[in-house]
Amino acid sequence: MITSPLAPDTAFTRVDPKLVTIRRIHWLINLAFLLAAALLAIGLGDSGWRITGYIGLAATVALGAWAMWLVGRQVSAYGYAMTDREFLVCRGIMFRRVDIVPLGRIQSVNIDAGPLYAHYGLVKLSADTAAMGDKGAVAGLKREDAERMREAILARGVAHMEGV
Repeated sequence: MITSPLAPDTAFTRVDPKLVTIRRIHWLINLAFLLAAALLAIGLGDSGWRITGYIGLAATVALGAWAMWLVGRQVSAYGYAMTDREFLVCRGIMFRRVDIVPLGRIQSVNIDAGPLYAHYGLVKLSADTAAMGDKGAVAGLKREDAERMREAILARGVAHMEGV
């Protein structure tokens, strides 16, 4: 369970820890392009380009180490909760944020899984409203949990709209 100073009375459920691995792989894929550019500058360039390549190589390694550490911290502060009237998503360590989506305003609930998420057995649940866009999204859920949440969100949202 996670608590947030922005919603102190709410206990948030953590996302699956496998999300750390997925996000680190995303970072490594992006860093591979920077690494390739730095190595290309070192291998093919004159002395000026080689110096730039070595600086780029050092910067890529430093950025990669920082990103690997940061992803673990970010995922540890990522959670969700559902009340009778709202779906809440919290995230952030330094810049904290809690997205509150009223269940009666949710227009659709989507479950998505790309190849990497599917490999690890995780999905992303998005509760969309007309105004919020993708703010009510939680990545790193097990498929069974996401399907259960989708049914609960839709049932509570319909019940809330019937009471209006």
